[in-house]
Amino acid sequence: MVYNLDWLKEKGFFKKVIPLEDVEGALVDEKNMLAYVEVSSNEEVERIKRRLMSLKVKYIWFFFPSTGKVKVFRRIGEIKWFYYSPKMRKDYRKSREDKLKRFSPDNMNILFDIRDVVEKFYWELWEHRILMAKSIEELKEDRDKLIVVQRLIDRLIFFYFLAQLKLIKVRSEGMEWVLDRRNTREFFQWICDQLSEEELQEFLNRIFFDVLGKVNERGFVSEEFEIGGERFSILSPCLNGGLFVEEEVEGISERDIRISGIKKLILDVLNNYNWIIGEELPEEEDVVGDLTPEIIGHIYEKFVVSLEQIGLGRIKLEDVHTVRRELRYGRKKIGAYYTPEEITNYISMNTIYPYIRDRLRERFKGDGETLLDNLFSKDSFSGEELEIVKYLYFEVLRKLKICDNACGSGSFLIAVGDILLRLYSRVLKILGENLSEDKDVKKVLEEMERSPTRNYYIVRQIIVNNLYGVDVMEGAVEIAKLRFWLWLISQVDPKRVEGKRIETLPNLDFNLMVGNSLIGFVDIEDVEFDFIGGQITLDSLFGDSKVEWLKDLAKKKREFKTLPSHEAVKLKESLNRELEKGREFLNEKFYSMLRGKGIKISKEEFLNLKPFHWGFEFYDVFDLEKPKEERGFDIIVGNPPYVSNKQIETSNKLIYSKLFSLAKGQYDIFTLFIERAFTILKIDGYFGYIIPDVFLDRSNHAPIREFLLNYTHIFKIVRIREVFSDPTVSNILLFFIKRYENKDYILEVYNLHSYKDIKNDNKKKFCLLSRDFILEMPFVQIAILSLEEKDIIKHLINKQKCEKFIKIRRGEEYGKKVIKKVINLNQKNQFLKILAGENIFRYYISSYGFIEKEKIKKNPDLYKSPKIVIRQLGEEINAAFDGNQDFITLQTVYNIHMKSLELSAKTFLLIINSMLIKWYYSKLFKGKQLFPRILIENIYTLPLEIPPTQQPFITLADYLLFLNATENRRKKEKELINFIDRQIIDSLVYELYFKEKFYQDKLYPEPKEYLLELISRHLKPINYDLWAELYWKRELEGELNKEEENKIKELEEENLKTIKEVVKNIKKDRKISVLINKIKSHPWVKVIEGKN
Repeated sequence: MVYNLDWLKEKGFFKKVIPLEDVEGALVDEKNMLAYVEVSSNEEVERIKRRLMSLKVKYIWFFFPSTGKVKVFRRIGEIKWFYYSPKMRKDYRKSREDKLKRFSPDNMNILFDIRDVVEKFYWELWEHRILMAKSIEELKEDRDKLIVVQRLIDRLIFFYFLAQLKLIKVRSEGMEWVLDRRNTREFFQWICDQLSEEELQEFLNRIFFDVLGKVNERGFVSEEFEIGGERFSILSPCLNGGLFVEEEVEGISERDIRISGIKKLILDVLNNYNWIIGEELPEEEDVVGDLTPEIIGHIYEKFVVSLEQIGLGRIKLEDVHTVRRELRYGRKKIGAYYTPEEITNYISMNTIYPYIRDRLRERFKGDGETLLDNLFSKDSFSGEELEIVKYLYFEVLRKLKICDNACGSGSFLIAVGDILLRLYSRVLKILGENLSEDKDVKKVLEEMERSPTRNYYIVRQIIVNNLYGVDVMEGAVEIAKLRFWLWLISQVDPKRVEGKRIETLPNLDFNLMVGNSLIGFVDIEDVEFDFIGGQITLDSLFGDSKVEWLKDLAKKKREFKTLPSHEAVKLKESLNRELEKGREFLNEKFYSMLRGKGIKISKEEFLNLKPFHWGFEFYDVFDLEKPKEERGFDIIVGNPPYVSNKQIETSNKLIYSKLFSLAKGQYDIFTLFIERAFTILKIDGYFGYIIPDVFLDRSNHAPIREFLLNYTHIFKIVRIREVFSDPTVSNILLFFIKRYENKDYILEVYNLHSYKDIKNDNKKKFCLLSRDFILEMPFVQIAILSLEEKDIIKHLINKQKCEKFIKIRRGEEYGKKVIKKVINLNQKNQFLKILAGENIFRYYISSYGFIEKEKIKKNPDLYKSPKIVIRQLGEEINAAFDGNQDFITLQTVYNIHMKSLELSAKTFLLIINSMLIKWYYSKLFKGKQLFPRILIENIYTLPLEIPPTQQPFITLADYLLFLNATENRRKKEKELINFIDRQIIDSLVYELYFKEKFYQDKLYPEPKEYLLELISRHLKPINYDLWAELYWKRELEGELNKEEENKIKELEEENLKTIKEVVKNIKKDRKISVLINKIKSHPWVKVIEGKN
């Protein structure tokens, strides 16, 4: 296959072509903004790419006619290049060809889909990680073994990327060569051939700790080696920001911990990939895939998710194994996923830009907003506009504090950082071109000039000043730090840094921290600093002024972040001593507070929860000298843990109940993360999370919905069905401002099929909901409704609720195994008839089984007839009638009795099986799980209108119960059943519920039951109850006596004849036909029946 212009045209591209004068032979597909150009060298590719970048093309397709190679560049997105060559390894080539096959105008980004590489490398790392961790003998704890191995892998991965940037040199006898993508693999191959496993680890330790981990005044470190008779030196820039600091684990230095399997990891895995940073061209053909810092980030996010499911603190390596690309812990399958870049970018964009817009509007009113809107399109700026730009840089961007309070591997913080990088870069460009002599601007420009590259300086500033993260998992935080360092180092352009000293990597110990976001003080002003043990005060520990001491600590932390490693180590020792004093004090206070609230927990158990005191650890964010409303983060983003209530440990539930106002009932853990985010967010701060869409409608989340509607401004919700690999879970993106609203406001709600649609959310706007409307909904639900649907729901929620008239109870708490399908007649007295959910359908019971009498645990009155039975499992209500059989049921069946004679069971049966109630239930309660359930609480909230006369409904119920009772009749009389069900009964129910609306819309002269009156004239009763008694007797005993057989046959003939005559007369009644057509043509009814 030749992937040239002709092939693209066959795919549907280039239907309308724009030739480009600036680039000879280049064409642009106007609709898809895809440029096509034929080239013969990589130099030509780079030259043309630079020229085309000034245009609005989104993709550039480079085709090499002489070799058949294809290189596609994407302007926006994590992965910039797609590469294909006929000479690639067969397995890698097949993956690329599959993507090309799926490439189309509607699916252009498929070329840059990285899931195949992510999955492959993820599994390879897990397999080697487990084997290497199991090989360690010096350590006792399996969690420590895994962390030590992970640090080794982190350092190796970082080394491969450094080599790709051509920052590491090897010198030997007057020769010098720079490690790059290809010769790094050759270098490691040679090293592995020369050294034993133990010698290889010693060699790597020297590179990590004695080369990359050292800092000196020259900015470069050199170390000599002798291997296989060869003497050589390795020279590297001083970079250490903590990654290459030698740690102690269980009191043992990392150098003294022996790990087997490193050689296999390097040769079988790491050496088989392209390591690519930035916009470097992928080229090698003998690899299995390309790895970028972004891809590594996604792989590590999956790793963190899998560790969360296992629980790093309790992990047992002997129980962890992989089976055919499946991770298992014991028998449990461990799923893992990463958050797509479209999601992290969207949440970041929809919090950062609105927040900045608000700040500029506060200071400059409309001029600030206008400037932000045109920041990237304007070329010249007035003096007033430059004042706004300067304010934006010094007073907004540099002071911005953004946090992910469940940061995991840092994917959201990296996305935030990328957006800030673009803003910083543009603003500094404007300031440099227009205000270079301004004192403040000049200082920044001079600092930037000393940095390896402009972007290196900016990213370093963002990491140090803007981004904060907390996670309870130490391994996750270590990975987040690695991702930050990879992001920073990827800004280095090896062509531009030669001879320049590269600043060391920043220390991230006080930006990315290990701790329990949910346990600990927030604002430490609320802490009563009196005594620990009645003797020692904070002031006596730290001097006269608590605030001065905290300010001094914050200042030392800021210094620590940017100090070279050798200086940082000295400061960290003294700093940590002071910090530990404060932590011990606050832990003691918090522990005493819990004990005072009745929480029975030992000190050791409390400390194992990893308490985290926000106002202390991030004092610069919660500065006690600021007014209270200005304390806290400006923006909070993230993807909190999805832990259901039943998965939360009982001891933790008790603690949460004392700390969180929303820890009541069947809450999920993400609810508490939202409440914590609210408390650590400053007034007018912005919030953006991705959470399960159960937030929208589940009754157990009513408290959090009501809280947010009353105490924040929810400005946007985006529901997305396909985000992660689990098809049973849909998600929402939730956005709010921490701003108390005491009046109604409008929420924007979007409904998207896939996260890939998210860039076009404005085209998918589904509804606007008012806050007050939501507060009136059952359980304060946020239902995604059109304008017409909203009007219908508003009308229906004001009706009486079913709960007033019915009582619902579940059946016996057994599985289906207790049911016997057949019994002998002589056993009849030992058994009772029983129904499972699978036996129940609309208007009929398909079959039944038998259960031993002695197994019945619940009150027999629960099963007394007459009753309605409803199947629990399913997306819609399926209700049948038990008129005289007293069926026992399993827990998968709901038994419904009427509370009084005010409502007939048969009337209720027709209403609950109607199209109107089906539609209402689907709009408010339809589940998205693999096995959706009808919930009792939802049935209770259904609107109920009782007809003025119920006999017509009872008669119609008899008709449908009789017609649906046997499979033969259901098939033979399908048209008859459908007419009664969908034409007569549905229309009667519409009239019953909407007669006021019909009157208002001049469909009816008065709000009365006109159709009911007309139909009632034609209805004739049938003897359903006697027929049903004989029918069920024959079903149970297998036969009837001759008299009974004759009677049931006679009833069947009479009943069917009566029904057919009635329906015939109804169809002939023109008034009824006209009225049903009027009802069916009403806008509300057309919406319900999907005909609008």
